[in-house]
Amino acid sequence: MDSRSRTKSSRKPGNNKSGGQEGHVGYTLKPVEEPDHIELHEVERCGR
Repeated sequence: MDSRSRTKSSRKPGNNKSGGQEGHVGYTLKPVEEPDHIELHEVERCGR
């Protein structure tokens, strides 16, 4: 860790709430019974 302190940001917090726009309908992909194909993503190395 670097011992030097970071400078404080000069940006002020906004007034907008976080998240999507009001009234916007979200979309989520749903799992299907019979997938067209299956992709396996195998671990190549450990992150430790």
